[in-house]
Amino acid sequence: MERDAAYPEDERAHEARVRGLGADIDRSKGEIGQLRSASEAAGAQHEALRERARSASAAHDAATAELEVLEPNKRHQLSLYAHISKMSWHFEKESTVAGIVSDPKTGDIRQFELNPRTLSHFDIVNRLWDLV
Repeated sequence: MERDAAYPEDERAHEARVRGLGADIDRSKGEIGQLRSASEAAGAQHEALRERARSASAAHDAATAELEVLEPNKRHQLSLYAHISKMSWHFEKESTVAGIVSDPKTGDIRQFELNPRTLSHFDIVNRLWDLV
């Protein structure tokens, strides 16, 4: 009967397994600490990105508000320039300065097309003034 009541394994094997499990617990605690640190760092990074997103959104809203004010003003200025100079521009010709000049006194309509690659800015401006 004593044989039945005895621990079935060698006592040293049991102690070795307990030490091994203790080492596993310590390793797991270390990994948990590393994961917590990584989680905190990710949380801080998430908050920083959230702040950047708020800042970008505010900048976008400010730019949109400014555009809503500036665009009608610029359209009005272009309309005024066209009315005063009697010039209309061909914006689709991107590589040239092109358009039409009308003279209401004579009823004359002249097209113009100036190449900025062959003419200086000064020459282009002078030719445009000559047309007006």
